[in-house]
Amino acid sequence: MTKRKIQYWVIPPDANAEFAACMEDVLEIYAQPYDAAFPIICMDEQPVQLTKETRRPIAATMTHPKRVDYE
Repeated sequence: MTKRKIQYWVIPPDANAEFAACMEDVLEIYAQPYDAAFPIICMDEQPVQLTKETRRPIAATMTHPKRVDYE
C-alpha cells in the first residue's frame, strides 16, 4: 500500500504583490519570540463549511507532496 501525502497551505493568487506583502507581515508576527506580557493570539480560522476547491492543487513530485489550498 502506498501512503499518499497531501500538504495543505495557501496557494497565492498569481502575480498578487499585495497578497505577498500581507503574508510577509503575518509571518513576521509568527516569528516573534514568546512574550508572556504580550501574548499573540492568532485568529486565522473561519467558521465556514468548505464545499469546493477554489484553486487548482499543485501535483506531487519526487521532492514534495501534493499541495492543496485549504481555503
